[in-house]
Amino acid sequence: MAALSPVDKRACKAQTMILRLTLFLALITQTYSLDWFVCPKNATKASIVKFNESQSIGLRSYDWPNSIRTYGSNLLRFGNCRMQFQSTANQRLVATFLNARATIYENDSEFYTKIDTNHRTEVPSYSSPGTVLKFQSLNTSKVFDKQRWSGFEAIITAFDNERVQCPFETKNGPVEIDENSPQYISSHYDLKPHNFVHLPSLNCSWYFKAKPGYVLKMVLNMFTLKDGREHLKIWFDAAENGIDIRGGTVANSAPLYAKESFKIDYNRVDRSSDNGLFVGVISTYPEEPRTETNQFCSDHNAMTLTDISKATYIGNNLDPMTVDYLKPYANKQRCSWVLSVPEGKEARLHPYHSDFEQFCDKAFLNTNLSNLDLAMADAEDTNKVFVIRPQNPATVYSQTDGNFGRSGFAMSATVLDCSCGSETITLSKDNPEMVFGPSGQTKNPYCSNMKCGWTVTPPINSILVLTTNGGLRGCGPDSHLGYGDKLQILDIGGKGDFVTTDCDVKIPANFYIFTVSAKVSFSSSDQVPLYYYEDTPLSFTASYIDYSVLANTPQTINDTNDFVIFDSSVLTKKYASQTYLLGSHLKDTNFNIYTLDNTADPDSNLLIIDGELNANATSVDLFRLHRSAIRGRHCSMNSQTGRITIVRLGDKFKNSTKLLIKLYDVSRECSVSTPLYIASPTVQKSSFKDQNDHQGSDYCAMFIYVPDQPFAYPAMDLLNGIAKSDKPVKVVAGLDIHRPSLYEFDTKTVEDWNIPPVVVYGSLFMIRSPRKGDYSFDLWQAKVKYGYVVQQRKSQTINGVFMSPNYPFGGGNKSIITESLTLQGFPEDNGKRDKIIIDLEVFIEDLSAAIAVEVYEGVNLVKSYTKASPRQNTYKTKAVTEVTLKYTGMLEDKGFFMRYHVEPVTDGAELFGLSLIAIATVVGRFWI
Repeated sequence: MAALSPVDKRACKAQTMILRLTLFLALITQTYSLDWFVCPKNATKASIVKFNESQSIGLRSYDWPNSIRTYGSNLLRFGNCRMQFQSTANQRLVATFLNARATIYENDSEFYTKIDTNHRTEVPSYSSPGTVLKFQSLNTSKVFDKQRWSGFEAIITAFDNERVQCPFETKNGPVEIDENSPQYISSHYDLKPHNFVHLPSLNCSWYFKAKPGYVLKMVLNMFTLKDGREHLKIWFDAAENGIDIRGGTVANSAPLYAKESFKIDYNRVDRSSDNGLFVGVISTYPEEPRTETNQFCSDHNAMTLTDISKATYIGNNLDPMTVDYLKPYANKQRCSWVLSVPEGKEARLHPYHSDFEQFCDKAFLNTNLSNLDLAMADAEDTNKVFVIRPQNPATVYSQTDGNFGRSGFAMSATVLDCSCGSETITLSKDNPEMVFGPSGQTKNPYCSNMKCGWTVTPPINSILVLTTNGGLRGCGPDSHLGYGDKLQILDIGGKGDFVTTDCDVKIPANFYIFTVSAKVSFSSSDQVPLYYYEDTPLSFTASYIDYSVLANTPQTINDTNDFVIFDSSVLTKKYASQTYLLGSHLKDTNFNIYTLDNTADPDSNLLIIDGELNANATSVDLFRLHRSAIRGRHCSMNSQTGRITIVRLGDKFKNSTKLLIKLYDVSRECSVSTPLYIASPTVQKSSFKDQNDHQGSDYCAMFIYVPDQPFAYPAMDLLNGIAKSDKPVKVVAGLDIHRPSLYEFDTKTVEDWNIPPVVVYGSLFMIRSPRKGDYSFDLWQAKVKYGYVVQQRKSQTINGVFMSPNYPFGGGNKSIITESLTLQGFPEDNGKRDKIIIDLEVFIEDLSAAIAVEVYEGVNLVKSYTKASPRQNTYKTKAVTEVTLKYTGMLEDKGFFMRYHVEPVTDGAELFGLSLIAIATVVGRFWI
């Protein structure tokens, strides 16, 4: 073997020194890796992990890194996960989250924490009060962001106190981070702001190195240090000048990346833990993406959008609307799109999903009109829309780093056809229905800057029906701003037109046009809606109703006292109809039609036509009629022709409805728009004040309708008030002004009828209020409960009404009914009662033969009334302690009513206590 030359000897010596140095560095560089646990699936009880002194472990949600939650749901994919950590060295435990969005029940199932490491203002940590820390992810309604990725990655650490070191210091030399075992650094262990502890001054340091071919990444998940004397210094890749972040300043949220190393120093001053904290997460990933990674999308996609039949999907991951659960997007992914439309088209971009590791991964949407940072988008941003025009293309871009991916972004691109289509819409038997409008035959929104006109013609002898699909932009239930769009519908040769601009008038669900054709004009502004729910479609379905299908047998109303309660359920099929005519002898009158439901039903599907079926007819649909009602006060549709036809429009009724059809009577009503009030189970406070300068009757009518109620006959309770009139208010059953009043009251006597209040049977009442009077009332449905009425003080007078259930119109039931009411004098302390005298006024409409209304003084029958009795009667009882009124009759009877007035016999009655106490326990009522 030849001897080495001096040069070779020096080279060999140098190589030996390098080898020794490499071996030395390898010996002092530690590889950091924790034991990692997976929170178990379908856990019915907690899995227990015991900790040695100062031990740390990692914990991940099951099926990591996929979402643990079913998309859009509160449900976990594989049920609850439960863990319990116990220190064997009498140490406390802390859980610190590195990457998470989850609802965690900590220590006790009653308390939960919503963790999202994207939120840099929320502490991503919680600790145990003692040596046991519980960790639970449960099926619960207390979730947030159900449409985003959910999972967690955390480190659980046992610690003694905050005096010796900061978490995970690397004082013994540099540490290599393993790709599957990220780490964190922080100012102290127990980061919860309410766990105030004293922190002594401390100098902490960390030194992390990258493996060859790997990148180090550091993210400050939180930085709230307040004291300006505290510093967090970060050097990376052996740079001479590091980043110095002082307490009291705002740290940059952007991540730091290093190809070689991070060196971090922190000087903590003596302070309380509530004076701020920081948490930094250190991780690593390969510099080059692995070849098996599914990139999903690619860079430099140029797309011209033309298909109006379906939306185009744009995103950097699977469409979340098509999956059961979310998976993370690819690492080291770069995608971009340039989106454009041809002339005559627009497109709407709706970014409906956004879910990124914020500040680390990037995504943007740019147009010439507006921009959006997709990676930082919040819930409001995912409701926005963006426009693409031929001269305004859009650019979409996304780029991800090497780890901690979430589910990415998703947006739909919908193409709009900006042409107006055919200007002539002609219906026929062969072509009975056509769709037209700014949205054409699609359900897409319409373009900006449109100007369109259509002429719609049905066959002769038919009604043109235009059904509205959608509405003007910005006029939906969640927005009433409007964008300057305008719609006009004109009855050609008819009586008027419909115009709405910027939501000033709600577009009806249907237009019914009796002229030979109609003109529809539309224009849209240059503005673009801000939110997708404002960007509504608008089109019309044109159809027609042939007059011949509306043929029916008309019914004639010959008297202004007559009325019809019309139930739409009698119209059993589509286009079934019923016509009502005025008696030929009637003059100066016409139909009033009221809806009798307290809730408006847009699916009622009823049309009311006024007039002969020709070009001069007009109409109103029931929903529009009902929307005129205000707090139970209903206005009428007033016929101008003496002929009305009620038509069922739909194949099905969601709910049947009732109408009151009556005639206007100038001797009864002071206005053709007399209000009707509908009683309900809750009290309705209303007033009626006549301000019309009219001639004729001294009274003005208003009407009350009482709906049917279960297990009781219709009845109302009316608490009355009256002002500025000495004439009485009259309460009448039905519409006949010549029928005797059930009762009357004026300013002086109103309280005699309010205490106790009077409950009367009936469905339709007329309240006759003095002209120019001011009348107020409380109205509600009630149940008549006769029984006992007792004087509550010696001098008390009592007014009331005793009547049959179906007065004065009768019913269709032949069943026999018996009712009785007993009136008693004031009870003395000695057990006896004061004597009373009762004045009775009896009004008979019709009674069944041989069955009577009876009056008893005590147990003695003193008076009875039968079918043969006069229609009006009076009777005054003797001075007795008790009078019983009894009725036995058939429910089909038109029946009777009886006004009674109870007077005390003795004087000197006490004046306290105005309320009545029913012998049977009925709170707030005098009957039982």
